[in-house]
Amino acid sequence: MDSCGTAHRRRFGLVLLAAAAAALVVLVPGALGALNTTDDPGFLTAVACVNGSSVNCNLYASKTDVFLSGSPSNVQVGTFFFAVLDPGSQRDANDGSTGNLSDGVNGAYTTRTFSVAVDGTITNLGSHPFDSANNELQAAPFDDTANNGGVYIMAVCEIDQLSTYDPVTHTYDASSSPVDSHDCKFDAFKVQASCTQDCTPGAGDLFVSKNAIPSFTREFNWSITKSVDACQITLQAPNGCSITSSTKILNYTVAVTKDAGTDSNWQVNGTIDVTNPNDFDVSGVDVTDAVNNGGNCSVTNGTGVTVPANSDVQLGYTCTYSNAPSPAAGNNVATITWPATGSLGAGQADTGNVAFDFGTATPTLIHDSVTLSDVYTTVPSSLPTGFSAVQSGGTAPAGTLSSSGTTTYTYAYTVTVPHDCVELDNTAGFAVTTTDSDLDDSGSAAVKAKVCRTAARTGALTMGYWQNKNGQGIISGQQKSGTCPSGTYLRTFAPFQDLPAGSTCSQVATYVYNVIKAATCSGTTQPCNAMLKAQMLATALDVYFSASGLGNVSIDLTAICKMIDGSGGTATCSGTYEDTSSAFDGSCETVSDLLEDAALQSNSGGSVWYGNAKATQVLAKDTFDAINNQVAFTC
Repeated sequence: MDSCGTAHRRRFGLVLLAAAAAALVVLVPGALGALNTTDDPGFLTAVACVNGSSVNCNLYASKTDVFLSGSPSNVQVGTFFFAVLDPGSQRDANDGSTGNLSDGVNGAYTTRTFSVAVDGTITNLGSHPFDSANNELQAAPFDDTANNGGVYIMAVCEIDQLSTYDPVTHTYDASSSPVDSHDCKFDAFKVQASCTQDCTPGAGDLFVSKNAIPSFTREFNWSITKSVDACQITLQAPNGCSITSSTKILNYTVAVTKDAGTDSNWQVNGTIDVTNPNDFDVSGVDVTDAVNNGGNCSVTNGTGVTVPANSDVQLGYTCTYSNAPSPAAGNNVATITWPATGSLGAGQADTGNVAFDFGTATPTLIHDSVTLSDVYTTVPSSLPTGFSAVQSGGTAPAGTLSSSGTTTYTYAYTVTVPHDCVELDNTAGFAVTTTDSDLDDSGSAAVKAKVCRTAARTGALTMGYWQNKNGQGIISGQQKSGTCPSGTYLRTFAPFQDLPAGSTCSQVATYVYNVIKAATCSGTTQPCNAMLKAQMLATALDVYFSASGLGNVSIDLTAICKMIDGSGGTATCSGTYEDTSSAFDGSCETVSDLLEDAALQSNSGGSVWYGNAKATQVLAKDTFDAINNQVAFTC
């Protein structure tokens, strides 16, 4: 050991943490331990470290004594260059920048380029002296600092995250994609001007470095609407829609809209590093921070700070904005003031302008996506017995949606309505995938459809009509003499062959009157021949005199209204429905086919019909009765 101290190595732990986006580097103080400054015993014949311990050397006897060394812990693998700067010049470490003391001023950063492997091994890609045995790269040559205390800033910048970086030549286009302070990590050291007899370092000013990271949030609002085609129940159309067949396709539309987003919570955050190069503590240090584009800055615990000897203190700070920063790009400056302490006079120092730009910041997204649902992803379970609803086409909204603008879903449901009406309540909704305290974390849109199955308006007439003077007049008015055409038609059906052949129209009218007058289906054991004969007779006359082709209308026999017979041959729908197809040859037949099927089950005159099984006769009677009262459904 001589008067200049013992040889020690200072490891200040420069660490670069690269984010996923190209050329964007997030600086986490102390997170990396890949590089250190050190004196190099392998290169030196004399002791170089003037003060500090074996783990904290910050004062060197000569600029040629400063080296970068690799460390095997917390390694950031990549390609880097280093630059030695004047204090306050951290905003720009590129070649030719103000305050850049490295040989890049007259040369290029390529002479200071190196890579670091996963085990901390340095590969020298430039021309600076390299001690491969000790894994150490020399920082010199570099120009003298303008700092009176002999303070320098070491910058290590990552370049292989830049889009213009060429991994073969280890070069990048600094004019189009220069590194900025976010791509670099900084630390400080001192070099003593001369050391002959008295090597006690003089008092040096405190200095400060920092980073500035802009951030903001962007919150999206969502809305949803839902509609169904003509069957939607609204104030304008309260009755929904009517169908005559048993099925209806409901066409649904769901529109989910994501707005352009609202920005807020603009902040600039980072770490302020205050360094004391002296061998005594400095107390009462005040640290402030400011931006030039409208924000208000505060430093955490920034008043009355004590900075230990030969060490540094890192303080967090936050700058907030009440409105969108204008302009988006700005400069941030940290300022320190300290009182006189020992041989150190009172003073002030700042970082100079550290640039930041909200235009290049990636916002934190709130409500960026929603999960969608629709109750029709399953068949509704609240439908009455016999009713059903099944998806028949398209895709109901489900899953996750993050697309901007309006996304429209169209899909269809086929609803089976055997009779009467059914109402279908349907709700589509969304819920944000990450919730907060906002009221717009979820939303829904409900729509109600009503589908009513109505009977075919066929123009059929009841047996009461054919018995009154209007119906009687139609029959008897065909012609005054000779065989009546309608009588000839009626005799083609076995139940009406008790009408004498050659009957005049007046005689046919009387026959009809008497058959209807005798209609009855009372008691539990008496056959229903008379009522069946009267109802079928009315249906046959409806077909014969129909101008709308009633005989060709197909009737749905699976949903025939059970008719309640009244006095005088009248009947009303009971509201109960039955399947009458067992009395005929199928479940869907034309009216003409139904007349023929029933006639084949009767003897001449209708005294024995369906084997006089009353239950089957009632099914047939109800079918013709429903047709005559226009409450039968088509198929």
